[in-house]
Amino acid sequence: AYQSLKSSLAGADVVIEPQVASIGYFDFHRARECILQGELAAQNLIPEIKRLLEA
Repeated sequence: AYQSLKSSLAGADVVIEPQVASIGYFDFHRARECILQGELAAQNLIPEIKRLLEA
């Protein structure tokens, strides 16, 4: 399943990868941390996204 996911992302212009490796599947109490990590990862890619939109 992981390899299938990786191959499907290969053609993406942008892939947002939040740093959540330390958060387990059942760490529901850390949901806000996951959200914040996703926001941070997306914000870090804003310049690249803008560049792609302007191309």
